[in-house]
Amino acid sequence: MCNNFKDNRSTQKVRILPLSILKEHEEIDNQHFKKLYHEMIEDGILKKPILVDEKILIILDGHHRYAVLKALKASFIPTFMVDYSSHYILVKSWRKGYEVNKEIVTKAGLSGKKLPYKTSRYQNT
Repeated sequence: MCNNFKDNRSTQKVRILPLSILKEHEEIDNQHFKKLYHEMIEDGILKKPILVDEKILIILDGHHRYAVLKALKASFIPTFMVDYSSHYILVKSWRKGYEVNKEIVTKAGLSGKKLPYKTSRYQNT
């Protein structure tokens, strides 16, 4: 999950990007997808952008928001771009006993072999 990426030491940009160029690294939970789908239909808005690596365009946080917009046949999505290679961004796992790091996330995003739902979470130092 994206927590307070308000650190001026890392590169941060808000961009509207085509969904088609983004790479997923995690599976989604169908129950959460359905809940978010109905919430977004009812609200008529996307409440926050997704977090994306600016270099290789891997979705770091926001897989469910991405999936909902894709299901709604949207072409574009608001993104919050970060330099994932920055030492200011840390990756941890939501899952107890599950090891995750930036290399594992990057490999999953580039290969298309997604990690399980709720594998990675992010924070900045």
